[in-house]
Amino acid sequence: MNLTKIYSGELGKLIPFVMLIALANVSMTACGENGMVKEGQSDSSAVVNSDSANSPDSASLADSAARVAGEEAEARAVPVVVAGVERGEVYDFILQNASVDTEDAVDVYSRLTGEVVELAVEEGTRVKKGALLCRLDDEDYRLALEMVKVAYEKSKAEYSRIEAMYGKQLASEKELQEAGFNLEQSRIDREQKALNLRRTRVTAPIAGVVSNRHIKLGQRVTASSPLFRVVSLDEKITVIHLPENETSRVSDGQRAYLSTENLPGERFEAHIKRISPTVDPESGTFKVTVGLSDPESLLRPGMF
Repeated sequence: MNLTKIYSGELGKLIPFVMLIALANVSMTACGENGMVKEGQSDSSAVVNSDSANSPDSASLADSAARVAGEEAEARAVPVVVAGVERGEVYDFILQNASVDTEDAVDVYSRLTGEVVELAVEEGTRVKKGALLCRLDDEDYRLALEMVKVAYEKSKAEYSRIEAMYGKQLASEKELQEAGFNLEQSRIDREQKALNLRRTRVTAPIAGVVSNRHIKLGQRVTASSPLFRVVSLDEKITVIHLPENETSRVSDGQRAYLSTENLPGERFEAHIKRISPTVDPESGTFKVTVGLSDPESLLRPGMF
């Protein structure tokens, strides 16, 4: 675009200059033929030429010549658009297809095996970190905790009894140590059962939106089956893989933009967040992560 403007501007200045020179030559020629005494001619010749110029035929011929000269000049005129020379930016693009993703997206699993007795969220629900997603049947885990609590209290009493006897030299040091080990084991068992009971409440590991719910009420789940997927929409990204010969053309923080057919006319500013330092030997490409700016939350993860 700039080159076109520069070229048009130079042409617009050149043509009027050429036309002015041409018109000056015509005027000088006419003057030499009709109004000036040529070198080498006598005064009588000049008088004859002056009389000839005043005759009707001469006037008609002069008018015809002027009209023809004007038509020729008009035919040679070329319309131009004059524009000033401007300094602008020239862009070089690397075009890639990619899908929208997020920096934080987590599949939520249960640490225990059990039956789902409560669903606290649905797909599309916004949750905070630590919010309840679902709850498993906790009756067995609650009873297990009560049992180890009793065992802990028993070990604690036994240790106190042995410690008192040891002070009176009625128990050996070995018996005191054994009682202490039993007490510590009971404490660990109590904490483990309490932890299992808390794990019957499946909570969100990050703040975001529940994008998928994989379970139903009453379903028996295991530790290997995903329950939910939670994604954070605060920071969207897209990942592209460029050929290794493009390594010198990209850098951290470099500007980019994204457009999608799903949102015609929208253009989202972006920038390169990080570049993988290695090249995949199989594909000959390297990974580039691009951060997206979407203040109005128009983009959705998975959008192509």
